[in-house]
Amino acid sequence: MAVCPVAYSAGWVQEDGSAYARLSAVYEDHNGFSALREDVYLEYGVTSDWTLSGKIERVDFDTSTVFDSTGYRLAARRRLWTSEQWSFVGEMGLLEGAAIGGLRGCDSLGAEMNAGLGRSGTMMSGSYYTALTLVGRLHQDDCS
Repeated sequence: MAVCPVAYSAGWVQEDGSAYARLSAVYEDHNGFSALREDVYLEYGVTSDWTLSGKIERVDFDTSTVFDSTGYRLAARRRLWTSEQWSFVGEMGLLEGAAIGGLRGCDSLGAEMNAGLGRSGTMMSGSYYTALTLVGRLHQDDCS
């Protein structure tokens, strides 16, 4: 079985003692509203079935501050079922900050739950990983 390490994909669980880290900065343009999106993402395999993850993200718009956002998320992901190329996982976490930007943003403490089904394998001379993830968030201020 070939498994591709994909960051924050609900089908993927880091093996015991393995880690993944990412630092990214992206310049975005939204029909004349430009922004810089920066994030730091870390995950660590506590056991072969449990992974802990954390993310801090900041979005800063050049032309308007109404859509600026900052948030973090701490989560635990567990492999619930696996076969040769398939895996099914669940994840629960705490988050704070904007789940979406702007005036309707969720800017309070909240919780996130998700479930994901993933498949990994090889095709031609390369490896692949694909997943479907369903996520729900609920914040203290009834924003979801």
